[in-house]
Order: sequence, then structure tokens, then C-alpha cells
Amino acid sequence: MVVLSGLDDESVALLAIQEGSQDYLIKGQIEPRELIRAMRYAVERKIIEEKLFDEKERAQVTLDCIATPYLH
Repeated sequence: MVVLSGLDDESVALLAIQEGSQDYLIKGQIEPRELIRAMRYAVERKIIEEKLFDEKERAQVTLDCIATPYLH
């Protein structure tokens, strides 16, 4: 998620980032090229985040299998 706002307020921008936004852009202060870049980077960060989550889940399953005694 990228927030595009007319509000030029640093505290609102920080809150948006803390709540999960990838970027906070201000209308009238952003060029089309910057908007495209921000969107592209946000998508790439989300893809990386999902890959890391998947890797963490696989690692946890592996650790759980190693830590659990084999029962017959």
C-alpha cells in the first residue's frame, strides 16, 4: 500500500508507515516518475516479505520435526 495524500504532516506519514504503508506521498509534491518508482518498490518489498514469511514457515516446520520425537 502506498498512501497518496494532500496532507503534508510528518506525524500522519509516520503513522501510515507504522500501520503498514510502504510509502507516504504528498499530492502536488510528487512527479509521475517518483510515483511509479514508489509503487514498483512497494510491490517488490511485498513480494520479498511474502517470500521471507514462506521461508520462515518452512524453517519452523523443519525445526518442529527435528524437535518432536518420532512416535510409533
